[in-house]
Amino acid sequence: MTWHLIHLFLPELLRILFFAPRIPVRPFDGGALSIYHQVWGLKNAGHQVTVVAPNTSRHFADEEAIHEFCDDVITHDVDTAIRPLDAISNLLIDKAPYKIGLPKTPYTISRFLHRSLVDKIHQRVNSVENFDVIHVDYLTPAWYAIELKRSLPLKTPPILFRAHNVECKIVAQLALDKNRGLAERVYRKIVARQTKTFEQAVASRCQMIAAVSQADADWFNNVCPDVPNMVIPVGVEAADVSKLTRAKRSRPAIGFLGSLEWGPNVEGILWFVREVVPFITKELPDVEIRIAGRSPAPEILALHTGINVFIDGPVKSATEFLSTVDVAVSPILSGSGVRIKILEGLAHAMPMVTTSAGAEGLPVADGEHIIIADDAAAFSQGCIRLLKDTAYAEMLGSSGRGLVTREFSWGQSIRKLIAAYESIALRR
Repeated sequence: MTWHLIHLFLPELLRILFFAPRIPVRPFDGGALSIYHQVWGLKNAGHQVTVVAPNTSRHFADEEAIHEFCDDVITHDVDTAIRPLDAISNLLIDKAPYKIGLPKTPYTISRFLHRSLVDKIHQRVNSVENFDVIHVDYLTPAWYAIELKRSLPLKTPPILFRAHNVECKIVAQLALDKNRGLAERVYRKIVARQTKTFEQAVASRCQMIAAVSQADADWFNNVCPDVPNMVIPVGVEAADVSKLTRAKRSRPAIGFLGSLEWGPNVEGILWFVREVVPFITKELPDVEIRIAGRSPAPEILALHTGINVFIDGPVKSATEFLSTVDVAVSPILSGSGVRIKILEGLAHAMPMVTTSAGAEGLPVADGEHIIIADDAAAFSQGCIRLLKDTAYAEMLGSSGRGLVTREFSWGQSIRKLIAAYESIALRR
């Protein structure tokens, strides 16, 4: 159906109830960046957006900050701290606030749930007839959206599930990490099975799944073949990112920028520093390893030596940080979805080294846009080559930026998202 015919049946202004896992706060990590750009993009396109999100203790935000780029916010403070006893007891007792017909809620989800936020949602959303579509961003807030639909009359807006990852794959892969204790690995295997069952049940209750990569879309198509799905890539506004002005420095520098608490990032950084960096320092003894991002996990902080490895913590902007390093790395060993920080680095014309897991879902070619290496020796050689061969590093950065400029933008993503909303709203 053409856009013209669609708008005969739907108002141009869509009313969107947007469920997010948290309120995006600056400085943005990849997840917060995605939430921000989607909400801001929808609002900027003229649509009405009400955001529903727990204000998490880990990423606590001033509620007023989000009012700048949406119409309304429904939130409640939620303590999401990980407590070992709660994590263990959740294996036996479902800690979700209410029973809503979903399978047992994994602890990774239940710690984001709070009865008071459920009550606030019901107080503020008297009738979902006020909305045209419900957007669920990530798996974490899906419980709230399904609880709302269950408690209201049958005629309710369709749900679009924006799946930025296949969460059960991430948990299952982390369970294979031999650096973790046996008890933790066994626990993660159990949670991975719970998450798969929960994720499949959530997806089956939605009217559309919008994955960020074809690999993730294929997974959802296999487990929920009756639910339409599509790929809507994430974006980067490369047009707004000028080429970096490199800061003058006396030592070569390699940088990592991302959330320093997210499991796959922690796993990858530990591998990089412990297994890859010794190869690099053997050939380049004065190299600096700069690791930046919010909320560093204790094991990340312990990597700081003040000699070769420096944990910088949060930075004001990606541009500011990347201007201080020569090469960026994304040593991802597990996960799914698309690495927004890789796209951001490429948009800055940054020469980068990553793994096959890091490059998953991206149309990048090894040696043309980025260097892809999966073992410590090859990864180190990629970093060393980029540090020594400045002409090759510049070519790689320019090629990567060209790819992002051509194929990724938030404008394109938002247009596809709106088309998906309208498609499922017509079937309401």
